[in-house]
Amino acid sequence: MNEGVTIYIGPHRIYEYVCQHRFPFELIPTFQDMEQSDSSVQAADLFTYALVDFIVNEYGLEALNHLIRSPDSLEDILGVNRSEFEKQWQQYMNQHYTNR
Repeated sequence: MNEGVTIYIGPHRIYEYVCQHRFPFELIPTFQDMEQSDSSVQAADLFTYALVDFIVNEYGLEALNHLIRSPDSLEDILGVNRSEFEKQWQQYMNQHYTNR
């Protein structure tokens, strides 16, 4: 998630463009895959950006700040279990990115 935060805070126009025009829905990894190893996930930087975008827009910057400081406390911070969080993230990507 750290890479996604860095991209989100810094210049990220190219990521916004890809999300809006060429989002690779066929490559969406599971949340577990993202937690285990960014190196095994294709376009990991794009998906970590999408994850941070989702967290900020759905839960707010304060929640993101808490997750950065305590990444193992997702359920306590966001009030949802990991399975529900992943489902919400996938729904967010399908609703907010590329018109298919």
